[in-house]
Amino acid sequence: MGLGLDLYRAEVFDRARTWADLNPEERRRRGVQACRDQDAEALWSLTEAYLTLHGASGTATSPRTLKAYRWAVDKFLDYAGNQAVNLLRATSGEGVRFVRSVEARGLSASSTRVQLAGFRLLYSALRWAEVTQAAPFVDVKSVRDKTAAWGKRTPYTHAEVQTLLEVANPRMCALLLLCAHGGLRVSEALELRWDDVDLAAHELTVLHGKGG
Repeated sequence: MGLGLDLYRAEVFDRARTWADLNPEERRRRGVQACRDQDAEALWSLTEAYLTLHGASGTATSPRTLKAYRWAVDKFLDYAGNQAVNLLRATSGEGVRFVRSVEARGLSASSTRVQLAGFRLLYSALRWAEVTQAAPFVDVKSVRDKTAAWGKRTPYTHAEVQTLLEVANPRMCALLLLCAHGGLRVSEALELRWDDVDLAAHELTVLHGKGG
């Protein structure tokens, strides 16, 4: 598991280097071209590179987070294409309209916040590459979620967990028990190794928790 994680992080860093190793003028030229063509692959590659090199988590950014941000970038590019938004000159008014259109489609407040983070990240990457100084989402706020976080959590009942255990294979049983009774997140349970478990003391140590 640890070797796989190391290989994944190395791959992420190698992808980031394809942008980092460019001289500033070439990086800017490629970024401008990607915006002009609304090249989703190139713009995501630039965004991922910026997040890897300058984000708080660096290469430790989880695949789930990258997937969520990629989803957000793709959604905004679809909107920009349909509404003829000039990516290089996008205004705060266009940013507000897009976020409100996302909310109007019934996306939850938490999912909207994730998307907004992805939109901001895209433009942070474009400014890093000196492609544009536009910041259409910098002052945009999503609607506040009025439901408390604890109120949205509906844990499985003991009976439901038992039903799942009856049909699960041994590996899945271990994951279910670690999450249901150990309180681990899925990502934490998947990263757990035998060295992290002290059976005699009935203790386990989470070394790769959320946020590092």
